[in-house]
Amino acid sequence: MSDLLKIVVMGNGGVGKSAIVIQFTTNTFVTDYDPTLEDNYRREIIVDDKDAALDILDTAGQEEFQSLHERWINPADGFLLMYSIIDRVTFEAIKNFKDKIIRIKEAKQELEDGPYVRPAIVLVGNKCDLEAQRQVTTQNGKELAAEWDVPFFETSAKDKTNVTESFHGLVRLMRRLASEVHNDTKKKSFCVLL
Repeated sequence: MSDLLKIVVMGNGGVGKSAIVIQFTTNTFVTDYDPTLEDNYRREIIVDDKDAALDILDTAGQEEFQSLHERWINPADGFLLMYSIIDRVTFEAIKNFKDKIIRIKEAKQELEDGPYVRPAIVLVGNKCDLEAQRQVTTQNGKELAAEWDVPFFETSAKDKTNVTESFHGLVRLMRRLASEVHNDTKKKSFCVLL
């Protein structure tokens, strides 16, 4: 039986979220930019010899859809936060997406009063095939990922660079964080009688 993992792909419009998701789920590169409201994709994969069923939500990056963020974030287990290496504005904006995820997840945890699971986030700098137009250095991405303590990948939907690796990295992180919470809960459930 596969784990069903809910993944949300977020970032500004035009960073290549749909292209990455479609490349990962269908091995196809789409060249047309057609703004997404939200699209769901499913894919069964094997990561580290364990099955995982991914329910991937490709979201709108346009400003007018910010009201939908809570609806997208609440049920999700993991997040691919994506910027374009050829657009510095998208890199600066990705910080707001991360802050919103943390805020929404912490508020949800307070309501449920259960163990807090840190959101699984992978930082993705997309369009690395367009090196000549680069505005965000690889070092910029690495530094932000280190600050957030998350995995980082530079990807290209066109060249299939690190597309699978970024999703597999997210699955590994989701499993690790869930395991840490499970182990912490088990430790706290032991009581000692004297």
